[in-house]
Amino acid sequence: MDEQNKPSNNGSSKKLSDKSRIPGIMTRDEYERIGDDPEPLPQGFEIISGTGGTPAQKPAQTQSSGAPSSISSEILPEDEEPSPAESAFSSVSDFFSQGAQALKSFAAAKRAVDEAQAAYAEAHDNHQAHIQELEHRRDIIKRFDSIVQEQNARQVAAEGELNAAQAQRQQVDTDIATLKDELKQMKDADTQTEKRLKSAVDAAEAKEASARESGTRLQRRLDDARRNLTKVEEERISGIAAAEHAIETARIRLQTLREAFAEVQRNPSANTAAYSVRTSELQNDIIEAVEELRLAEEALPHIEADLKEQLTTAHALVQDAEAPINSAKQAFQALTVEADSARDTLDKAKQDAQNRQRELRERISEQEKTARELAHVIAEATDELDDARAQLSEASDIKAHPERLAELASLIQQEDALLTKQAAELAQLEAHANHVREQTRDSRLKFIATLAGGAILIVILLVLWFIFLR
Repeated sequence: MDEQNKPSNNGSSKKLSDKSRIPGIMTRDEYERIGDDPEPLPQGFEIISGTGGTPAQKPAQTQSSGAPSSISSEILPEDEEPSPAESAFSSVSDFFSQGAQALKSFAAAKRAVDEAQAAYAEAHDNHQAHIQELEHRRDIIKRFDSIVQEQNARQVAAEGELNAAQAQRQQVDTDIATLKDELKQMKDADTQTEKRLKSAVDAAEAKEASARESGTRLQRRLDDARRNLTKVEEERISGIAAAEHAIETARIRLQTLREAFAEVQRNPSANTAAYSVRTSELQNDIIEAVEELRLAEEALPHIEADLKEQLTTAHALVQDAEAPINSAKQAFQALTVEADSARDTLDKAKQDAQNRQRELRERISEQEKTARELAHVIAEATDELDDARAQLSEASDIKAHPERLAELASLIQQEDALLTKQAAELAQLEAHANHVREQTRDSRLKFIATLAGGAILIVILLVLWFIFLR
């Protein structure tokens, strides 16, 4: 460590110039950038050379290097010491510079290892692919005759299956087109039939509605006639009762007057004039009562006859109104049956059409399913035929170019040597990265811990600021 901390003559890190020590998978510039620092690092931070071996010697402190010392000696007097603030600031600045440089050196070493590993993996994959290709070509040449025979047989079988499937598919497509045309014609015919039956239903329903309206009018006429008959019967009863009451009233009045006249005759008054007047009045009243009774008794038969005639007329009107009711009911029932039959015929025709069309659609669906299955068979047969042709073409090409075997064998040998070299270089880079990790561990941990502590301190200060601000 003492030798590492000694300053160099020119104050800068010494770079390696020997190309033989640079890994083959890295350029010289990339190799020299690993751990490179344009300025000397303070004590405790070392830059590791690209060989992965002993770290290169670096100057310990910037103040002791040649160029900064000469500049400082020109600016400051020899007897002037830096102030405590300047010393503290310089120490903090050096600490952060050292930590950042340590992280940078470790990241560069790790990146070099990752790139070397990726290059080695790619070279290894290519090497394995060439080995497999060589084995595949040798196997093809060894089995060439059997491959030709096998692939020719596959072609014949695939072509036969393909031709049969294509012919069947063509027939199925024709059947589907025929069935679809039949379905269209069926739909057109069913539509015409439905229109015709719908017209019949409309006509039957119109007749039914007309008969219903006619029956309603006849029923209203009958109801009116029956109400009139009831009214006439009530008027007959009340009229006869009124006539009989008039007779009875006249009879009672006549009886009363006769009794009064008889009483006057039994007890004549001493006053002759008054007696004569009273007797005359009673006689006149009796004559009027007799006439009134006679007229009432004579009016009763006439009233009964008139009322009977009215009743007969009312009964005749009822009979006339009842006469067409039965025939109207029968006609309406017949029209109702006709309309129901027309509706049933239409419904049955619709159902039959739906059933026929559904059956035809199912047949079309089955044919389309068969067409899809045949399309799958055709695709598989085509793939089989293409694969057989491709394998036959590949075998013929490999058979026609046997020189490729020697080329692949030579290439594989070269790749073996290159992989061995790359593996050694990768091991050197990994050892170098491990060395950098160990050499910069303390500096990196201190730097990261300082940053984390600073972040925590800032958070605490912000929390306290918010608390006191509230």
